Amino acid sequence: LDKVVDPAAGAYYIEQATAEITRESWKRFQAIEAEGGLLSALKTGSIQGQIEQSRSRAEEAVANRRLILLGTNQYPDTSNRILDKGSDRGIPETELKQSSGKFQSDPAKGDWIVKLSEQTADVSAVLKNLQQSTGESVTAIPTRRLGADFEELRLQTEHHAQSKGRTPRVYLLLTGNVAMRRARAGFAFNFYGCAGYEIEEGQIIEGVQGNAEAAINSGADVIVLCAGDDDYAAQGAEITRAIKSLKAGVQVIVAGNPTDQIDALKAAGVDGFIHIKSNVLATLQETQRRLGVTV
Repeated sequence: LDKVVDPAAGAYYIEQATAEITRESWKRFQAIEAEGGLLSALKTGSIQGQIEQSRSRAEEAVANRRLILLGTNQYPDTSNRILDKGSDRGIPETELKQSSGKFQSDPAKGDWIVKLSEQTADVSAVLKNLQQSTGESVTAIPTRRLGADFEELRLQTEHHAQSKGRTPRVYLLLTGNVAMRRARAGFAFNFYGCAGYEIEEGQIIEGVQGNAEAAINSGADVIVLCAGDDDYAAQGAEITRAIKSLKAGVQVIVAGNPTDQIDALKAAGVDGFIHIKSNVLATLQETQRRLGVTV
């Protein structure tokens, strides 16, 4: 690096992003100072409000998959079970340190929780002391993982499977254009995998009735048509009617957004469409509701 006049030349993070972060941080700092400092800003709730707005934007981006959480809202591991890990989620047993219940620390000093933890391993004692501490109070800033809503979907599915003896099933009905059916089958697998459903990719079958019967015989709760837009125009409505004639209550979903065919497909019985502009979280929550999957 000592042989280069400007090692950072052309580095976006150093030349652009760092400068922007610095400017915005300074603006935020000045705004807090203008309110009378950090404590005053917390008392008025302005900091909590800004954090809530930021959190809401991030959660919306996760719901729409503009922000990717690998394994949560994209490329989920459908074989993974949250409830299987339940035994590992408790507080590990530990030998409690003897304590008189009185802790030598001044709550006004920032290190009092650290000192308290050093004197006892009893979590309840720490919490009790927290509740008894005096001082000014402000509205707490809640902590929440960005993927919590998707994790809740998985938990709902697993609880449902335990109580009903089966996991909701999705059948991918592939037909028509090879490239498009493969692409949309992959999209649908990732989409419904986020809820922890069992997903079966159907075999290629000739004929409308054969496809409909195979889909129904799979025992699926949701049948997803995976094909090209031209294929939907040619036989999407016919396949849907054939499926509904065999089992009226099954959900039929189209993978894609064939704008010219939406009205005709809906008239034939299609219940919905999934595509890159879909709100994944809201769509899956509605699917759970229709399937009766609740905690």
